[in-house]
Amino acid sequence: MEILFQTKNIYKAYKLYQMEKFRLSRYNFFYTTKDSVVGLNLYNQHLFSISKERYRLLGNYKLRIHELQSIDPVFFSTMCKLNIIEDFNTNIPNLLLLKNRKEVFSEEEIHLSINVTLNCNFSCWYCYESHTKLTMKKYNKDAILKFIDLLTKNKKTKLIRLNWFGGEPLLAFKNTLKPLAIEIKRKCYEAGIKLINAITTNGYLVNEEVISFFKEINMECFQITLDGKEELHNRVRYNHSQEDTYNTIVKNICNIVKDLPNAKMYLRINYTRENLDSCIDIIKSFPLELRPKIIVNLTRVWQEKGLERELEKELLIRENNIRSVFCSSGFNIFKKTLNCYTNYTCYADLYNQLIINYDGRVFKCSACDYEKSQEEGRLLENGEIFWDENMLAKRLNRATFDNKSCLKCKFLPVCKGGCSQMYIEKTDNQICPAKIKYKILINRLMHQFSKTGLKLAHISNFE
Repeated sequence: MEILFQTKNIYKAYKLYQMEKFRLSRYNFFYTTKDSVVGLNLYNQHLFSISKERYRLLGNYKLRIHELQSIDPVFFSTMCKLNIIEDFNTNIPNLLLLKNRKEVFSEEEIHLSINVTLNCNFSCWYCYESHTKLTMKKYNKDAILKFIDLLTKNKKTKLIRLNWFGGEPLLAFKNTLKPLAIEIKRKCYEAGIKLINAITTNGYLVNEEVISFFKEINMECFQITLDGKEELHNRVRYNHSQEDTYNTIVKNICNIVKDLPNAKMYLRINYTRENLDSCIDIIKSFPLELRPKIIVNLTRVWQEKGLERELEKELLIRENNIRSVFCSSGFNIFKKTLNCYTNYTCYADLYNQLIINYDGRVFKCSACDYEKSQEEGRLLENGEIFWDENMLAKRLNRATFDNKSCLKCKFLPVCKGGCSQMYIEKTDNQICPAKIKYKILINRLMHQFSKTGLKLAHISNFE
């Protein structure tokens, strides 16, 4: 009897263990169609289609999911592989925290922006910078080149992503941008370090000489902005002589695309709730044959204040509709993606990322008034960066999602908690702005997948 009693206890313990070993993941999403159900686990990131009968099985056995293993072992195994069913010991937040720390402190890539000037030839209402006319001194140019020398001597550095920024960087083209860029390219080439050049410019000052320079240094990426259709753009992006800037910028974008066919041209279209629908008029400004070489990025002006949550949702839906029109008109579309490719949110979250201002002050976040903001570091004459470690620690001491609210959130695998600047400025009663956006994106992805007839695909194929 004693042996029988022990056997029963062991069996009960085993059954209890089986019950506790598996559970449905909190990161599951389902979308019901007429004939089937589309599923997605945000950590696994694969869309799949199952019958409604099998979906009901998941619902019926969600509190005793282990029993599904004996009822339909193939289905159970498939759901485990897709992370819909997960091992009870699996701790996704901890895995994401580990991946975040590894990426944030990686030394293989350097993300460097150089503000060659803060001066600008435009006066946009939403610009947050003070446009001083001061220029970069020779000792700061020399210090930047010494900083590059230090990077080239670091055997761990494999890639430098360099963004020319401002102000309007082409205002400092001859005296600063061009000589610095040519010398940096030479130093990286001799050290065997890959260099990716990018520039954020309003595009107004582009000419044949500038395009020739772009070819010389192999400028690989451009971001140039329009603010709605011609009439509205010229009200926002005007210069001191009140000229028609719209058509000049469009012409220069076309010239760059034709002369540098392998470069990425991001056409950023800034919109507000008033001008969003009129952005469609931009389409006719670009020849049909050039549109596939232009990547349209519709971006709401974040300085526009006072939007209620329902209006935010409405704007996102309207934006998606406008994006579809640009896509059907031949343009490439910047993917408003779920954050599936990095384990951080913003380049400012990275330890090896910095913005060197024209005056030698060093920052992490680009969305600031460099003249008035307190720097987080300073470029020394020998090329070293002297960091304010208290400020650096406040930004990087832990992952931006390392808090109770984010770690419990079902959107965690794609949200990553927002950028480090938001984390620094966050107040206790601040509402997470990401949930509306991710609900809309996930719903759109699952709807698109449902129309393909596919049984399985990674979400990157539908973003």
